[in-house]
Amino acid sequence: MGFPREVFEPVVSPVIEGYAAFEHGRPATESGLQADSDARFTHALQVGSRALDFRRGQILPRGAAPEVIGAQAHRWTYAVFVAALLHDARH
Repeated sequence: MGFPREVFEPVVSPVIEGYAAFEHGRPATESGLQADSDARFTHALQVGSRALDFRRGQILPRGAAPEVIGAQAHRWTYAVFVAALLHDARH
């Protein structure tokens, strides 16, 4: 993600840990990837990784002034990761 450790540990790590706990608390189903909480968690991390790869090629927010883009770059990276991580989350 490109965050320094002092940002990653208190901001991103709890999201990943919380999502892992959420997945492990969900009941298994009978179909494919969804049958195993570890597989669901791994899949979510893979989707998050692909989203971050895609995000690296994007300038966000589109149309904003360069100083705004620079100031908000980490926020957009974080938002893309969290959205991708939660893309399949259901209650």
